[in-house]
Amino acid sequence: MIRHIGAIASSAILVVALHAQDAWAAPDYKLINSIAACRTVRCVLQYRLAANDKLEKIVLNARLLTIDPSSRPGAIGLLDNLPATEDEEVALFTLPDWHEGATNSVEEMKRLDKLYESWASLLSVAVERNLEYLPNYIRYGRLAVDDIHSDYTAYEQKVCRADPGRFRAAFLTLSADDQNYLRTYVFRPDDCKPIFVSEAKFSESK
Repeated sequence: MIRHIGAIASSAILVVALHAQDAWAAPDYKLINSIAACRTVRCVLQYRLAANDKLEKIVLNARLLTIDPSSRPGAIGLLDNLPATEDEEVALFTLPDWHEGATNSVEEMKRLDKLYESWASLLSVAVERNLEYLPNYIRYGRLAVDDIHSDYTAYEQKVCRADPGRFRAAFLTLSADDQNYLRTYVFRPDDCKPIFVSEAKFSESK
């Protein structure tokens, strides 16, 4: 009986701990809105230690690069925080949504939407300056297709065309499964042609 009660207590503690972890891991949209409102590098950097969630770090580094396009820490920070799971990808493309309890105005939504729309371009510039990240950048294409508004492959094409040989070499370092999926659904490295295109680009092509 005592052992059974102990097991129940341990399970309860585990559930509480998991909920606490989930709560900690959730993006802080109030923090995100504060970062996005920054107009100077100094302003952005004051939030560096507060940004723990990946989306918070994406916003921080994207804003840093928007203000200072030459920022190497901003470029590396953006590349180090590529979405790696479906949940992280969803968090990225719902960034401009209204977030209850954190969003206070349409202006805040527009600010985040502008940042979201610039992300793929900023990322492509960052990887061109730091080519050691090419394999991770290319592999991200598996998640990019989850977002019908993503312009990732349009900018990936520019990255590929800038150095086709290096791009193909990086592509070939990926697993066979990644290569097959990407060639079939996302991007053809041999001729630098996107297979997946954003909804807007698809409409333009009609």
